[in-house]
Amino acid sequence: QLEEAQRLEQDSIRTLYNANKRCIQILTFLEILNRFSLVRLLRGVNPDILKALEQLLFSHFVWKQDSGMMKDLIRLIVRKSDDEQTGAVDALFKQLETEVGNFFTAADIKECEGFEKLNLVRKTTDDETARILRQRALNAFMDAIKYSGESHGTIDIGPVCRQFRKLGDYSSAVKLALYAAQAVDPNDLAYEVLQPNQNESVAAREAFTKRTQCYAAALEALEELYNPEPLRESSKQSLKELPRKKLSGDSRVHMRNRILAEMTKSSDRLFHLQLFNWYIQNRKQDQEGLLNLPSPYLEDFLRNNHPHSQLLARYYETHEKWDQSAKVLSQLADSPDEELNLDTRIALLTRAINCAKTGNTAGNMLQVLQNRLDVALVQKSVLVQLRQSLSEGDLTPQEKEEREKAIQELDNQFKSLTELYNKYSVRFQLFEASLAILHCSQFKNQQPIYHLLVQIVVSTIAKAQNVQSALTSKLTSLARKYYPSLFFPVDFIISMVEKITFRYNFEPGWLTEAFVNPQIIIPHEELYRAYKLIHLHLVNRDEYPMPFDIDPKYYLLTPSDETRRYILATLVQILELWTNYASKNEDVDFSPEIYSSDLGMLESDAGRLSTDANVLPNRTRGALLSRISKLRQRWSSE
Repeated sequence: QLEEAQRLEQDSIRTLYNANKRCIQILTFLEILNRFSLVRLLRGVNPDILKALEQLLFSHFVWKQDSGMMKDLIRLIVRKSDDEQTGAVDALFKQLETEVGNFFTAADIKECEGFEKLNLVRKTTDDETARILRQRALNAFMDAIKYSGESHGTIDIGPVCRQFRKLGDYSSAVKLALYAAQAVDPNDLAYEVLQPNQNESVAAREAFTKRTQCYAAALEALEELYNPEPLRESSKQSLKELPRKKLSGDSRVHMRNRILAEMTKSSDRLFHLQLFNWYIQNRKQDQEGLLNLPSPYLEDFLRNNHPHSQLLARYYETHEKWDQSAKVLSQLADSPDEELNLDTRIALLTRAINCAKTGNTAGNMLQVLQNRLDVALVQKSVLVQLRQSLSEGDLTPQEKEEREKAIQELDNQFKSLTELYNKYSVRFQLFEASLAILHCSQFKNQQPIYHLLVQIVVSTIAKAQNVQSALTSKLTSLARKYYPSLFFPVDFIISMVEKITFRYNFEPGWLTEAFVNPQIIIPHEELYRAYKLIHLHLVNRDEYPMPFDIDPKYYLLTPSDETRRYILATLVQILELWTNYASKNEDVDFSPEIYSSDLGMLESDAGRLSTDANVLPNRTRGALLSRISKLRQRWSSE
């Protein structure tokens, strides 16, 4: 009990001593205020400060540890003083530190000194003097942060950085913010928060929060240089707000580049990560701004946080790391992200191929990418035809639902050729898509190809309003894709199409015209050979059988005077077109003497045609013989 009584007595004496000491310092402070005339100091001050002063009691200063109001009053002395000589202000600060130390620490002195220097900047018109004053202000604030840390205090740097920005000194604002971030966490505890699978301590979380608050002050400078709109003030200041120095567009860009260089020179990895996230969140349309930052941490950040993103791929492209970019784009094209439709995935594969080509990628990576793109393009054709089928024919609700589901599947993820063929093209009778799949898989069996070509022609006719126009469009499209290959067998296609369309009584040579005008898709020689085979078969089918492994009903014209006239007229037209084309193009290899015997054969066969009763004018025996005669004369003269 005696020990407890002694302890309480000592605590009481200590409390009484501190109260007396504070009373003396308060009286000293009031004497300083009186010397500078409190009434004059308070003219034009923020009404909120005046209201707070009116409510203050002497006991408030004695028993409460909050010295904020005293700081505000000291700043008013600095700002309102008519004496702008540094020596007088320094003397004031020395007196405050010596005689009012409980309320006004070394950190407070340096903070006020910094504001005093910024106030002088506002009053000077000399650029060099202003630069020196800003530098001294920056040094003072840094000292304030240092002293504050030593006494376990804090300084709100947000308003300080804001004042630097209003003077156009964005660089000092950034330097101060980054310095403060290091000062509040000298042991780098905040980095614990970034460690995966680790429970960070309370101290680490607090350090992280403090550092990010400092980073926010630096990033506000960047935001302001990108967006000249004034920022909302985060806290009220007793200092009269400094007028904002306006920057021109060029000056703003120059300053932005300068502070970005300042930021990326920092060794504070945590700040770099905050800077990257700021760009991603606030400058979504300015990817180049992020990707061109000369930060040693940017690649790791993108790889760890956006491993399959176009952002990482763009980074590699920007820095000409073509192999890495190709790999990332390829992975992104395969990602399960349902927001990526088929067109986007194809575009990503195309970019990957371009990167691989630019970088002269070693190994078989380029071929693998090209093969994948080929399959993806086939899938695109399946998707397009399936979509078209929704509006063609009468579908039951169930059939429509099945097709819509298939469309969604095709548009969300890449499929293999086997899936495309069995699950989609065969199931929904997409004949042209099936042909594309077989072509991409390098299929070698000709018979299924014949059947698919028949189905394509038949379905085209069934859907067409103008049969000739529809077939011309379809066949030329197929020829451009597949000729020359076994997927466009010219002999069979011509025989099959002429067989199916003969009943429409088209003009002889309509199919030939489609393949040679306005540009040569299939050479005249190839067309002539195909029609000659049909002609010889019509004349003598035993001696000249058709070489197609498929039911003859799909391609054999019935031998008759009418069919022979039609094929003869087509052969003559091909020779006419070929002759005209050769006369206009010297590089065309056409030797009439080679076909002189054929011309005699055609003339002989035309002469054996029956009477011309009920025959179209251009198919009469006389018309054909006349055209053959003109060709012979022309060949002789040329």
